[in-house]
Amino acid sequence: MRKREHLTGPTNGTFDRAAYFVKITTGLSVLVLASTAVAQSPANGDFFDYPATLLNGDVSAEVQLPPADCRRLCTDRRGCVGYDYFHTTNICRTFSAVTSAKVERHGVAATRALLQNYQSPLNQPPQAVISQPSPAQPFSQSRVTTTDDSQFTQYRDTKLSGFIGAKMSRGISECRSLCVERSGCAGFDYDRSGICRLFLTVTSATASVGSSAETRVPIKGN
Repeated sequence: MRKREHLTGPTNGTFDRAAYFVKITTGLSVLVLASTAVAQSPANGDFFDYPATLLNGDVSAEVQLPPADCRRLCTDRRGCVGYDYFHTTNICRTFSAVTSAKVERHGVAATRALLQNYQSPLNQPPQAVISQPSPAQPFSQSRVTTTDDSQFTQYRDTKLSGFIGAKMSRGISECRSLCVERSGCAGFDYDRSGICRLFLTVTSATASVGSSAETRVPIKGN
């Protein structure tokens, strides 16, 4: 039976790569994903991003890390097929095999293969996206609260800061639809170059001419 490595990091969330190097099991191994995943290419690069999610499967490492370092840890290791992060404990887990996933509002997960029989990722491949785009409405002032049931607050000439769940090239109405359809999306912004960013958490906003943003919860100070 393979041993699972348990690594602990400093409680302040910092990560020393030299001190917390995750040892990779030696020997030739073949990684086979269960039927819950099918290989497709994510819309924004290496991972499919799942908000409010924890994974089940073969845990290869468990370490206390910030979310961004957790992602890099998995990215740097060829045998890592996914990871999850639990916000209340700052625990990052990397997986050598993913068998299923479950909803957990304090979690966030990412996988190299698309999970089946589970909610859609934030960055689902374009050919699989089902959306009903609507024309973008012009901003008549710096902030307008929409009247639909999603209750997003709109900001003109604004870009967001926070934890980005997905980044892709999309039209503004499709960018908005992707965020509206996913309860884990806290907001999005869109710039003049056509880049759409979906946020799992929004911490602040800054002025950016030509950009627009929308959030589920109004940003303090705006």
